[in-house]
Amino acid sequence: MKREPTVSVCMITYGHEQFIKQAIESVLIQQCDFEVELIIANDCSPDNTDNVVTQIIENHPNSNWIRYTRHTSNKGMMPNFVWAMKQANGKYIALCEGDDYWTDPLKLQKQVDFLDANPEYVISYHDAFVVNNESVIIKNSLLPINRKRDFTSLELKKGLLISTLTSVFRNKIDEFPDYLWVVPNGDTVLFSFLGKYGEGKYQEEIKNAAYRHHEGGVWSMIDGKGRANKRLFTNKKLLFHYKRDVVLSKWFNNKVLGNYKSLLYFALKERNFFSIFKYSLNYVKYFIKK
Repeated sequence: MKREPTVSVCMITYGHEQFIKQAIESVLIQQCDFEVELIIANDCSPDNTDNVVTQIIENHPNSNWIRYTRHTSNKGMMPNFVWAMKQANGKYIALCEGDDYWTDPLKLQKQVDFLDANPEYVISYHDAFVVNNESVIIKNSLLPINRKRDFTSLELKKGLLISTLTSVFRNKIDEFPDYLWVVPNGDTVLFSFLGKYGEGKYQEEIKNAAYRHHEGGVWSMIDGKGRANKRLFTNKKLLFHYKRDVVLSKWFNNKVLGNYKSLLYFALKERNFFSIFKYSLNYVKYFIKK
């Protein structure tokens, strides 16, 4: 009888025909003394992703790790992300999207060993480099130097930057708030909520994972204005969530202020007078709250 998995790896995919094989194989090469399940959630991709995954299931020696679902209609990125995590049976959850990949075959073992030995920590993470379509490194580190460290519980709640594809965390969250289905930065919300359960560990000894920057990337190809808009939406939701916490409500109010300041800059640059007026009013509104 197959044992319950210790780690559930959640891999959402859409239009990743060119990259999905490398992503899956980077999980299947993991050397572990525990059970792993790889949950692949294909959001009704219009390309040949389904065929690539099926061939791996039929031929790879570790294909018994894979639990594969191809949705019959498109859910959208965040609903698919939440759906995949809800399928997780493991004590821990790891994340790796279908266009990224891991490089350290002992990654999961190292992170699970640490978390098992240190119950005060809720999440482990490490660094990643950035690659292009051909997996050529175009940036050696995804994390700024001041983020290559452990995080306190409060810092996790503040949504400080963690490389999502490097994370392994305790499967603690039973219910996901409705707005996690619509926020564009769902990983930020997830890690913020995990701060309720403990601290974050940066494991420098793990080899960098690979974050792919390509034309079809949901986040990597968004311009500065688009990113500011998406961060504004997410930070407003977190501000509402933490409205009764003096420290965190002030923190996210300041984040919202920063987002409006960025959007005001873009409006001025474009000479969009309606947007200038709108963002100026909102900036003043949140400045008064400050």
